[in-house]
Amino acid sequence: MTAKSEHNILIAGGIGITPIVSMLHKLTADNNSVELHYSANTFSDLAFRQRVEQLTGEHAHFYATKKPDGQRMDIDKILATPKPGVQVYVCGSRGLINAVRNSADLLDWPSV
Repeated sequence: MTAKSEHNILIAGGIGITPIVSMLHKLTADNNSVELHYSANTFSDLAFRQRVEQLTGEHAHFYATKKPDGQRMDIDKILATPKPGVQVYVCGSRGLINAVRNSADLLDWPSV
């Protein structure tokens, strides 16, 4: 993580939540602005969900991709408006990481 940013977008898929939770602890302890987007196959697969909700409250967004009524993460919508001072962090499957990188590139997010 870099020096304090204006806002942080954390994106996690599956067990990728593990390092993201560590980052979330640090960011919230330092009173940084943060939102988290976390996807798993089902809602019961969302590890650390209660802890994440305690740390982020309404700024936590959960997705269950294999549930019939589940919602998929819309990466283009999450990253729709690049702004100076906003950092994006992602951890998950290669597919998720590549999707976030591709979306960030297409939407002209600056790379670090």
